[in-house]
Amino acid sequence: MDFPTFFAFGLDAQRLFIIALSVLTIAIGAWMWHARHQRNKLETEAYRKVVAEKKNIPATLYPVINPDICMGSLSCISACPEGDILGLVNGAAKLIEATHCIGHSRCESECPVGAIKLVFGTEEKGVELPQTDEFYESARAGVYIIGELGGMGLIKNALAQGAKVIDYIKKKLKKKDGILDVIVVGAGPSGLAAAIAAKTHGLSCEVVEQEVVGGTVGQYPRQKLVMSEPVEVPGAGVISATFIQKEELIAIWEKAIANSGVKINIGWKVEGITGDDGNLTVQTTKGELKGQKVILAIGRRGSPRKIGCKGEELPKVTYRLIDYEQYAGSKVLVMGAGDSAVEAAMQIARETDAVVTLGQRGEDFAKCKDKNRREILEMAEQKKLQVLYKCAIKEIKPDQVLYTIDKKDQEPLPNDYVIVCLGGELPTEFLKKAGVSMIKLYGNELAGPVEATDPSARARAPKYSAKELAERRAQMKLTAWLLGVGLLCIGALTFLGWDYYLLEPAKRFKAPLHSLLKPSGLIGHGVGIIATAVMLTNFGLVLRKRWMRLKKGSIRGWMTVHTWVGILAPPIIAFHTAFQSKNVLATATTVSMAVVTVTGLIGRFIFQMIPAYNGKALDLTDVMARWDRLKQRLEPLVKSLTDPVPVQQFLATATAPARGRSVLLFLGKAPVDYVQAWTHVRQIRPLFTGADTFDDFSDAFWRMWWLRAAVSFNKSLKRLMGAWRVLHVVLAIFLAVLISAHVVVEVYFGYRWIF
Repeated sequence: MDFPTFFAFGLDAQRLFIIALSVLTIAIGAWMWHARHQRNKLETEAYRKVVAEKKNIPATLYPVINPDICMGSLSCISACPEGDILGLVNGAAKLIEATHCIGHSRCESECPVGAIKLVFGTEEKGVELPQTDEFYESARAGVYIIGELGGMGLIKNALAQGAKVIDYIKKKLKKKDGILDVIVVGAGPSGLAAAIAAKTHGLSCEVVEQEVVGGTVGQYPRQKLVMSEPVEVPGAGVISATFIQKEELIAIWEKAIANSGVKINIGWKVEGITGDDGNLTVQTTKGELKGQKVILAIGRRGSPRKIGCKGEELPKVTYRLIDYEQYAGSKVLVMGAGDSAVEAAMQIARETDAVVTLGQRGEDFAKCKDKNRREILEMAEQKKLQVLYKCAIKEIKPDQVLYTIDKKDQEPLPNDYVIVCLGGELPTEFLKKAGVSMIKLYGNELAGPVEATDPSARARAPKYSAKELAERRAQMKLTAWLLGVGLLCIGALTFLGWDYYLLEPAKRFKAPLHSLLKPSGLIGHGVGIIATAVMLTNFGLVLRKRWMRLKKGSIRGWMTVHTWVGILAPPIIAFHTAFQSKNVLATATTVSMAVVTVTGLIGRFIFQMIPAYNGKALDLTDVMARWDRLKQRLEPLVKSLTDPVPVQQFLATATAPARGRSVLLFLGKAPVDYVQAWTHVRQIRPLFTGADTFDDFSDAFWRMWWLRAAVSFNKSLKRLMGAWRVLHVVLAIFLAVLISAHVVVEVYFGYRWIF
């Protein structure tokens, strides 16, 4: 017996199918809940181990996840191109493999509740960077800092910064004769992106570079993989290759440079910047350039970190690997514990007959990527190279190196070349001379508007950053467009079939529109097919978590479309059924769709409960700080009243410290509490002499009331979100199976619309 024929047995068979599917769905839900619990348990233990071993300190830009806001959607975990760097710890995302994080920033953009921010440094170890605003402008007006120098070492992010800074600069420029619009210092990824973007926008621009095109990338060893994901290169479009080698990327840039006409001055070392914003002069070893704006994209490796030992000035000491073939037949010492050092040592050992020694100050390769760590340990075990741990260089001689292991002198190491890969240092003296101030960050964002404690400063501060403002405008535009489409669809169907849908079912058979609007009619059937197809697109949000190519656009935009489809599909399906159903399977499908929509809306409502300010979610510390400020704001208003006692008594009761309660209890009691508070507020209104004073009081009070409620159910809210997410997914699976069954049965019985 085939599947559709099974349903020909009637209602009992359909009910049996629905019961069996319900049992299966419950089993799937229980498995998902158990799997999530086990994952949380394992990754929490892994995080504890990382902390115990002190490997939780990242080297560069990294994400900080606020556990008071995170709802455990796991979107951030699946978004990272570097693998499972983030994990589920105590129900919230946490940075576990800190040493492997290279600042992709994908996790931040994929978080649907804004619980992630990217920061530099930690409380234990600060990071010193040039101070810039959100548009990359430094304290020296007209001088902008992007790329590795500003802490953005990842090529993809550096390219994006180069394009963005030009988008901002072009709005501030006015053409001046005899002076360039933009001077870019540095021909690395960010500098090239900025220069090409400038030419694309019709700006006059020149680049000065003291070494080679590509900056740090140009100095990498031959055939080194420099990117592990698709990226957009200004002037060249999107490069879709998953892995890109140094030579490939340089060739792409050279082609983009030639097409754009950017002039690059190679061998020009910058010595200083003089003048004022709009009329700046870049002084170099080859002459001067005058421009309105200057973009510093010089990176950090121009000042390599040195060992600090005697003999380091010898010609045999270098600070990067360019061509491994030159070391054939020699004895090479590579110093460093990061990816650059490890990759240099492995490449020389693999490609030549050189005797390679890798020395490092630490005890492991925690700073390396997993792949490099495994390979270097394997090569050491196979005696293809030697690794010296706790190694410190005392002196470098022409034919040997004096060193210690764990502070104990060792036999001299025969040596022909030393390659030092200890990272780079900021060109502090040059930046200071150029008027660029520095800032040390201890787990802070580099720039962006923050809520000021001083009221006048808060009033002057922009409410949203330019990026946030653009995102909000795009979101509002999308919402308005979707709302218009939804109202148009429902309005058109209502207008077309108003008279028909109001008829009793028995009288519809004789109505002129029956052949068109009945469930199997041309319009009725078509509406069902289109609505079903649109509704199934909601599974795109699930696929987006797992398929990198779908990670386009804002996650909030996807959520908006997801919500819109969920809300619109049930009423459209109701038009398909002509607001009645005689089929158990069809009825179950419609009801399931409605339940999925309702649970989705409940989840959306729960997300909205997260306390926020200026569009950014707040943690509990922020909430209580705002609480105190609002309370201070109320005190002078109350004291100004002729009879402040009733208001003070009301505030003492209504603003008492919040007690923890469950979300369900809150949802049941909140309406009563709200009505009581609203009644009291109206009762004390006559005590205020002016409408403005009362409005100010009312605004502050209701903000406090909401913050108090949010604090009271915060922990319960997180638990509820975990259960809701599993419930919503399971119901969606249940619905998808029902829809599939319904479609198969209808096709089997000959209802094929126009096909």
